[in-house]
Amino acid sequence: MFKKYFLLPLLLSFALLGSAQYVFAFSNTIALSKADIQQKIEQFFPVAMGDPIFKLRFSQPHALLGENRNTLGIHITIDATSNGQAVAQGSGRLIGTPFYNKEQATFYLRDPQIQRLEIEGVSPNQDMQFQLLLDVALSTILTEIPIYTLNDKNLRERFAKKRLLAVRVEKQEMLLEFSLD
Repeated sequence: MFKKYFLLPLLLSFALLGSAQYVFAFSNTIALSKADIQQKIEQFFPVAMGDPIFKLRFSQPHALLGENRNTLGIHITIDATSNGQAVAQGSGRLIGTPFYNKEQATFYLRDPQIQRLEIEGVSPNQDMQFQLLLDVALSTILTEIPIYTLNDKNLRERFAKKRLLAVRVEKQEMLLEFSLD
């Protein structure tokens, strides 16, 4: 009878040790890769805005994750048409910081700024007007396009959704830190 119960504490010790390793393996940081963010933003493009006379079309987004600063950005292709005729083509690079909307469990780009704009078909004296127009248009669009939405089907993302502490961008990843409490 003694031999039967001698193994029980030993087995319980191994079980506790194994479960402790599982708890420590459950990190409180989620790393979203550039590919994760790229896949999300592609769903919302192309985007067109304007009126029947003048239209802007933004397409081919490429996610940009800052290496040294807490920045996130998008490189996009820009097409401008007037009365159905192409008047300008080019690309732009917008940089901002990630922002978390808790009610929607979604990340957006906060205060996106045009960092680089290369447009063919725009003269130097039109460039400032065009850049101002693009700045307003892109700031409006990009603050409404989600970068990433946390998913309730993923246990770690469900934890992060309710207990998010910080968001930062490092080494080509967006890192989401959350509390395990």
